[in-house]
Amino acid sequence: MAAKAAGIQALDTIYPNIEDNEGLIEETKKIIALGFDGKGAIHPGQIEIIHECFMPSPEEIEEAKKNYCSYRGGKKSWHRGCNIKWQND
Repeated sequence: MAAKAAGIQALDTIYPNIEDNEGLIEETKKIIALGFDGKGAIHPGQIEIIHECFMPSPEEIEEAKKNYCSYRGGKKSWHRGCNIKWQND
């Protein structure tokens, strides 16, 4: 949390059991929920699993498209019809 507050990437360490993919998925989902930006891998077989955990779901992508507002000339420019859904909604 301190890293986020300081604008620094928060990276988690490796998951040591290279044969336990379910454990890797569970741990990665937990650290994502805590706000981590990435996770180390100890084996090449873990990379795709970690990437899949960090990838947004199709629903999250659609929500992001709906919430998209562009920036022009370095200044925030709100477009008519731009609807932002906040986490507390």
